[in-house]
Amino acid sequence: MSSEDSRVPHAELGLSFPREEWYSRGYLPHRDKIGLQQAITFRLADSLPQQKLRQLEDQLSRIPEEDRDLQRRLQIEEWLDAGIGCCVLGHPDVASVVEETLLPI
Repeated sequence: MSSEDSRVPHAELGLSFPREEWYSRGYLPHRDKIGLQQAITFRLADSLPQQKLRQLEDQLSRIPEEDRDLQRRLQIEEWLDAGIGCCVLGHPDVASVVEETLLPI
């Protein structure tokens, strides 16, 4: 196997990484490497109310099955971007506690 065959392309940036650094749990690819900096996204319980998800599933039942996954993802991302819920990490005191907890000493 050539070195090219053992690499996984990262299309958006035109980069490739060794295949053994990548894994997937079936929905999003992940990359692990010692020393690699990564982002963490926090989603709080009230950022996507269960009532909204039930409504969405009802709406999705009316469209072709092959279109449901994409429509589900698009709607959920739209709701998450809208900032539904109390957005507790937007409160400086709470954000400070989280920041102090995550940053190295």
